[in-house]
Amino acid sequence: MSKLLNESLSLQVAQTIKSQAKKPFENAYKALLVTDGAKYVQGFLVLTGHPYKPIEHAWIELEDVIIDPSFAYLQRKAENIWYFPAQVNPEQLKSDYRRIRRGLSRR
Repeated sequence: MSKLLNESLSLQVAQTIKSQAKKPFENAYKALLVTDGAKYVQGFLVLTGHPYKPIEHAWIELEDVIIDPSFAYLQRKAENIWYFPAQVNPEQLKSDYRRIRRGLSRR
């Protein structure tokens, strides 16, 4: 069974970290730093509407829920968002975050 998005916790964490539009990876990383016991997750999400195009995204997971600090910017109800995780190497995450902070492309 896939994990469900916790809307209220997502909005609370977003406010705490001062979440920014179009920065899901940075938002998730900052959320990880302020949420004890959470796990950083990169993957894809799919929103309702056509076409069903996967979007690269990041969020955190805490126990059995998804916390998405970028949720407010998706402009969808939680039941209209599907999350698909991919595995991430922690060292790659650190490297990617440093590049994001310097404004460099991942490629």
